[in-house]
Amino acid sequence: MNKKIIRSVCSVCAAAGFLSSLFAPCHSSEGRVFSAPELVEKSEILQENAVSAEKFADIDTQAWYFPYVDMLVKNGVINGISDTEYSPQGSFNAAECAAVITRYLGLEEYAAQRQKYLAEIGSVGCEKWYSGYVQTLFDTGVIADGEFGITAQEGIAFINSAEEFARPLKRYEFAVMITRSFDIKTDTVFAKSFYPEINDNGNHFITGGKYDGTVENYAEEIADYWYIPEEARIDVLKAYYNGIFNGDELGNFNPGAALTRAEMSKVVAVISDPSMRKRNEYRTLPEGFTFDDESFVTDGFGEKVLDREVAKKVLETVAQGISAKTSGDGLCVSFLPCVYPEGYFAELHFYEKAQGKYVEIEKTELSDTEPLEISADEVRVLLVLRNNRNAKVEGALRVDIASDASFVSDDLFKPVV
Repeated sequence: MNKKIIRSVCSVCAAAGFLSSLFAPCHSSEGRVFSAPELVEKSEILQENAVSAEKFADIDTQAWYFPYVDMLVKNGVINGISDTEYSPQGSFNAAECAAVITRYLGLEEYAAQRQKYLAEIGSVGCEKWYSGYVQTLFDTGVIADGEFGITAQEGIAFINSAEEFARPLKRYEFAVMITRSFDIKTDTVFAKSFYPEINDNGNHFITGGKYDGTVENYAEEIADYWYIPEEARIDVLKAYYNGIFNGDELGNFNPGAALTRAEMSKVVAVISDPSMRKRNEYRTLPEGFTFDDESFVTDGFGEKVLDREVAKKVLETVAQGISAKTSGDGLCVSFLPCVYPEGYFAELHFYEKAQGKYVEIEKTELSDTEPLEISADEVRVLLVLRNNRNAKVEGALRVDIASDASFVSDDLFKPVV
């Protein structure tokens, strides 16, 4: 059994100025390429000097896309096709998409190095302006062998069809590429311009830092869900989960329609500023706690601790954030964020049943910004409540989760005595 343990933190607001132009590198007046964090510091200057999207004659200030285009223009993120035209209904292709994704992942320098290498070895399509971007997305798993006409050999993506990268990108194809970029899985390519205290590999763009079982609920919001190619459905659902797509006035996603520059602008905007996302929340998050003097007792060491019943109620509420479902890897257990009592934190111990015994496979401290997901056959979770004063245990609750994803709480609660 290969156990999968994924830690991630909640989505953060990336700088609106992480690109200076949609299809060109970020440059200062001296021509230096800036990373996303550097552009965060420059966002105020950009906003002071930039003009509104109202400058474009073909932009309707009452249109649904105006706030997104306007934000990007004011922050120097995107330009029009000319000084006076934006072309909101114009098309957007896979080559341009590869460039955009590479840049918000902070992999512009990496892509340049890859393009140089492709030219040195003379790979098929290496002369294309976007070859480094395509190779970068192939390296990170955003584009797979066989997609857009590429073939791979020894880790090199051959661009066999320029037409495939030049044609208008379909909406479902864009959703696939975007959501894959949010959840990069590679040990060799890192988005180095990400804030290291957040994450090195992109999944901080995911709402809540991780996906949970409620992703499937978003299918009910998509009127034409069954018209989405089967292999792309999960990625479209993830796009809805993250508030990237919301559908039209009839609830249709329109998967096969060509992506427009207006729609692309919305996606780039909500990636750079998650507060602009619109989504329904299907998770039920535990409420916070308030304690009064009667919530505490004096233990045998003369120390003030939570009353047994109060501590038990806290952990039972925390346990409500645990969910499980069967998967190809065995049993997938998720822990949703929880607001813990002030001065306390929950510590979780995960055990997997092996040869009739439970063996500890993971221990973690979880906060409301750090969910955890683990895959195993049969899991026992021990929730431990500790205080921040001396990390002393003030209660523990055990929850057993069977291989069929059913829950069994043995109600064994260890009081502090």
